[in-house]
Amino acid sequence: MQFFSISAFFLGLTAIFLRFSVHTISERNKALVEYLGSYKRTLDPGLRFIIPFVERVVCVDTISEKVLDIPEQQAITADNVAIEIDAVVYWQILDLFKSYYEIDRLELAIQNLVNTKLRNEVGRMRLSDVITAGEELNRIVLEGLDEITGGWGVKILRVQVQHVTPDKDVLESMEREQAAEIEKRAEILRAEARSQSAVLEARASASALEEILRATGQLTPQPSSDEILKFLLVNKYVEAMQGLSQSPNAKVIFMDPQYTTEALAELMEVRSTPPETGTHPSGSGNGAGDM
Repeated sequence: MQFFSISAFFLGLTAIFLRFSVHTISERNKALVEYLGSYKRTLDPGLRFIIPFVERVVCVDTISEKVLDIPEQQAITADNVAIEIDAVVYWQILDLFKSYYEIDRLELAIQNLVNTKLRNEVGRMRLSDVITAGEELNRIVLEGLDEITGGWGVKILRVQVQHVTPDKDVLESMEREQAAEIEKRAEILRAEARSQSAVLEARASASALEEILRATGQLTPQPSSDEILKFLLVNKYVEAMQGLSQSPNAKVIFMDPQYTTEALAELMEVRSTPPETGTHPSGSGNGAGDM
């Protein structure tokens, strides 16, 4: 009977020993062990043993890449515009000992560090640059972080700015500016279209003048500028009168019909007078003189 009691005691003691001494460390994880309150060693992945009651595992953490969300915060740009900005940080523990013993509340420390870096860099940039230079801002914020986080046993892999939200009044102003820019571009396109239309119309008028002169047999080798100008003026005059007559507010206008007739007559005037040619005086017909 006493033998069974002793056996049960040792079995219970063994179970307690195994319960507190055996630890399974998962893949990509590491653990820190303290001996009587002081750091003793680091446990790698696998089945590991410690001495119960005098040793204890104080930290188990992954060495895989982690994601830390940086809450939205307010920042002021170089042109004094208040914005709300947030980001995501990708980081990794390189030295578990330093990350546990060298810094308290590691994730909060990283968050505060990135927040400070974001505010400083945004303060050096104009609003338009902050909005458009996303990758550049990410790179600038990331630079210099390793010097600080290296002492914590941590490496910041990437910083990704998520949202940049200007103040409501600034947003409305930006929308108005964008609308004005769109209208400006549209007006430029309309002006270019009008210019091209005027060029085509002038070419068509010149072609029509040439056809009229050819039909009447009055085509000169090259129409003069006066002829072209008169034709265009008459053409515009006729178009204006036609538009005026079709207007709902058309009025009866008394005007001299002789203007159009004279202009057309002058335009169509046959230049039949040949250019003057130089004449040489004929000889006297007399010889050197009668002798």
